[in-house]
Amino acid sequence: MQLSDVALVDDKLPEHVMQYQRLPATVLTEERLASILSHETKKLNLEHGIQIPNSFIGKISNVAPNIENLSLRRMPKLEEQTFCTLFSGFERLLSVDLSGCIGLQPNSLQLMLNNNANLIHLQLSGCSDAINEVSMKGISNLKKL
Repeated sequence: MQLSDVALVDDKLPEHVMQYQRLPATVLTEERLASILSHETKKLNLEHGIQIPNSFIGKISNVAPNIENLSLRRMPKLEEQTFCTLFSGFERLLSVDLSGCIGLQPNSLQLMLNNNANLIHLQLSGCSDAINEVSMKGISNLKKL
């Protein structure tokens, strides 16, 4: 047997699958995140999670509805519809950091505030488009904040 007789690469796998397999274990991908999220998940920090698509972020509350501490800090590509979908499934949030999420708008912020009356920490630095009279009233109505 010679070296040319041995297949060094499995040509049957698509290139995107082979690229995924070559990633170091420390790189967070949609597939890796999906494998660790569950109903038992209480904390999730996706700061700078730019490799996770909007479509997946929006579904997190379906898979892990019991999250209490959520950080999506510095994720400027998240869109309003993603926030609405995400926040429609969370009712136990205690701490939320959305700093730098410039896609956050008043409607999604209000949805989060209405669904999470026990919120005690909210960070919105750089989210000026999300702040209006209605959202400020919602923030001021939170008894524990």
